[in-house]
Amino acid sequence: MMVPLLLLLFLKTQITRCEKNGSEVVTVTEKEGRDVILPCSLRTKTSVESKIFDWRKDGQKEVFRYDAGLHDNNGLGGQNKQFRGRVSYFQEELKNGNASIIIRSITTADRGVYTCDFPRLQPRQKFYIKLIVDAVLKPCVTILSETKDGVQLQCEVVGTYPGIKLKIGWQDGSGNNLTEKEIQKTERGESYILNTTVTKSGYYRCVATQEEIKHQVYTETYVPVHGAEQRKTTLRVVDGFLIGLGVGLGVGLGVGFTIFFCRKHSKTGSEETQHKNDHSLNKDPPESIPLSSSNMGPLETVT
Repeated sequence: MMVPLLLLLFLKTQITRCEKNGSEVVTVTEKEGRDVILPCSLRTKTSVESKIFDWRKDGQKEVFRYDAGLHDNNGLGGQNKQFRGRVSYFQEELKNGNASIIIRSITTADRGVYTCDFPRLQPRQKFYIKLIVDAVLKPCVTILSETKDGVQLQCEVVGTYPGIKLKIGWQDGSGNNLTEKEIQKTERGESYILNTTVTKSGYYRCVATQEEIKHQVYTETYVPVHGAEQRKTTLRVVDGFLIGLGVGLGVGLGVGFTIFFCRKHSKTGSEETQHKNDHSLNKDPPESIPLSSSNMGPLETVT
């Protein structure tokens, strides 16, 4: 039963290998709350049933110690309390040189560099395994208040853990970044807050990204921006009023100028007609020619 379980857990666990200072470092990534296998096997496949191997975390904490059949779960002392009752090995695999261990229900406190040491082998062999815990750090979104500038939103990531490189940021419904903040490595668990102000209604999300493993978790919420909608409505009303006022003034001025011009033209025509009539009435009559004898010729007598 152990071998299928071992293979199954290995398939679920992300493992990468790299060289550091001449030694191979195996990186194991697993989600918080799951069981994880830390691999350690001799390349020669030599049995280690009668050997000693010692697992430690960060070079100090004793994780699991095996000594020719005795181990921390059956009599050996010295195991750190963080790992008591949580660590076991694969007894059937010892004959194949496999000293891998399994840690149950990992937490972010388990992340770090582990060593698997065979101190009595010649030459001495030591393996390095880096455990990365993919913590579920779901952001909490709060709508704080609405002002004339928009709605203020708050994103809080609660309970970040030592050594985790985290970035939190706000995005709109299309995934465009609004604000972003990188959280530096800390020595203790803390909570981080990032605020932003939005000016239009829609869906917004706060995204928490673990840089080391490029894992993202986000919380999304719909934000109604009443003030902005009211301002838009008011603006439309004001724009409509101004346009209507402009058109009304234009029409009014046009009509006024037309009436004024017509009246002016009518008045001018009347005055000209009156002037002509007055001129005709005041004109001197033609001079009468007086009748006189001097102006008359000789009278003819008709017989």
